[in-house]
Amino acid sequence: MKESGLKSFMFSDIVSIRLIVLWLAVIMHSLSLLSAADDPPKPVVPPRIALCNPLVVEANAKTEIVIRGWGLVDVSGVQCDLEGATVTILKQESAPVPGRQDAKQIGKRRSALH
Repeated sequence: MKESGLKSFMFSDIVSIRLIVLWLAVIMHSLSLLSAADDPPKPVVPPRIALCNPLVVEANAKTEIVIRGWGLVDVSGVQCDLEGATVTILKQESAPVPGRQDAKQIGKRRSALH
């Protein structure tokens, strides 16, 4: 009699150990899914213009325009809403901060357009 009681005790022990391992596996898998969902994709930040020189351009005249701002490194083209007007990027470079101004206020890059 003791032998059958011992066997049934061992069987229930093995079953409970398997259940514990199964629950641990489910919890670990759930945690891994939660940690992957915590990293949302970074939003795309469009370029911003702080300064533009000159502000006015004559019609049908080729004029060089210098703009200064943030996010100008990744710019590959410029759109213009005037019919027949074309804009090309001449150069893009780092811009020194003039005087005692803050680079966060006026931007660190400048581009020349034609």
